[in-house]
Amino acid sequence: MIGLENNAVSLIDYCSAWQDLFAREEKQLLNKLGMIAEEIEHIGSTSIICVI
Repeated sequence: MIGLENNAVSLIDYCSAWQDLFAREEKQLLNKLGMIAEEIEHIGSTSIICVI
């Protein structure tokens, strides 16, 4: 799973790889959750293209 390292928050430039990282995480979560989850949403600053 993706998470914070050492509980540190950093402000960095947008990275197009975040969309691919989300897609992988979403697939893993949906596979594990099965019918419990209908969909997984990508929200927050990493979901906004060119936020900085």
